[in-house]
Amino acid sequence: GVDYEGELELEQAFINYHSDAFGFKGGVILMPVGIINEYHEPPTFLSVERPSYSKYIIPTTWFGNGFQFYGNMGSFHWSLTLFEDMVGNGVGNMGSSKYAIRSARGKGETSTTTDFTKTVKLGWSGMGMKAGLSMTMNDAPITYGDDTGDGGSVGVDLNELNFSYNANNIHAVFETATINYDWSAALNADGSAYTDGQSSASGYYLHFGYDIGSLFGAKLVPWVGVSTYTNDDDNSAKETTESLFGLSYWPHDNVTIKMEMGTSEKDGAETDVFNIGLGYMF
Repeated sequence: GVDYEGELELEQAFINYHSDAFGFKGGVILMPVGIINEYHEPPTFLSVERPSYSKYIIPTTWFGNGFQFYGNMGSFHWSLTLFEDMVGNGVGNMGSSKYAIRSARGKGETSTTTDFTKTVKLGWSGMGMKAGLSMTMNDAPITYGDDTGDGGSVGVDLNELNFSYNANNIHAVFETATINYDWSAALNADGSAYTDGQSSASGYYLHFGYDIGSLFGAKLVPWVGVSTYTNDDDNSAKETTESLFGLSYWPHDNVTIKMEMGTSEKDGAETDVFNIGLGYMF
């Protein structure tokens, strides 16, 4: 017989109730952190791949079991999300030498709510601009064997700020985030204090493009982008810096053809970047 027959993974499967000013959703939801995580389909951003910052700092895509209250007051909107715990064993250096908290995503599978991951998001939109910030907190339980939380917990505080402008043929996006860790309650498998955790992780990215499509009767955006991110602010050798130039074309609002090239540098080693992509959503 087969011991493991696979799984079905859903990014979204929830019940949603809303009026004009207030709403509630519950089920498998996307965490409302950053610009891309909730709306991550390829035609919604300039680059071929999602910005690397979104992978290594904010773990786009980040989904799991939870519920959310949200609302709006004119141009302002807000949400409060109570979400499954992060997996403490996947936080920072305990989980990966590359990612901040990507390995800590529970994805709704055998998830716990010993502390709840709590996210407060505030935003404003108007005149082609959107600005937002979010604060996410969790004491993520660390597990050895089958005893949930027998390794104590690691505190995670993620603070993120974003801005975008899409008007007058200009497409500009800026996002930055810092994750602070608290390892004071973290334990090794033998019960001793865990002492290898870093203090913080951080990063940002900036993409700027201009639509020259009016000359050709289509949306055609040459753009430039820069990004810096690190899983460990205590170790400069882990910092990555990217510089990109790209060209993105939309033959339809829901279809995009993209190209990007540039460089990625880490610890003095430079790597060339070249990507071509076809993206769509429905």
